Amino acid sequence: MVAKLAKKVAIYILIVVLALAVMVFVVLPITIELLAYRGTISAPRYTEKAFREVELGMKPEQVLSLLGPPLDKYDGYPSVEVWTYTKQENDESWWHVREVVFDEETMRVVEVHRYTREP
Repeated sequence: MVAKLAKKVAIYILIVVLALAVMVFVVLPITIELLAYRGTISAPRYTEKAFREVELGMKPEQVLSLLGPPLDKYDGYPSVEVWTYTKQENDESWWHVREVVFDEETMRVVEVHRYTREP
């Protein structure tokens, strides 16, 4: 009788531990990501899936076929052109930075920026 009760208690403890692990390692990160995304404005054709397909060495035409035109383009240092596909909604919001960086001489992708920035 005591062994059965101890087994049931152990199972309940295991269930609680697993539920907490799911909350900490799955639900919480997804919630943080969704809240961060709320402060992000994206280019009209931009998708995360398409952005993950951008590879080093791609030509501008290839990037445009995946993502469409960027929200903004600017010259960076040293000798690069940066295409910005996201921007901050307001000064108080977290946002996802998504940029594609081209070498100005070869016009090939040399960097892909994908990170979340605090306000």
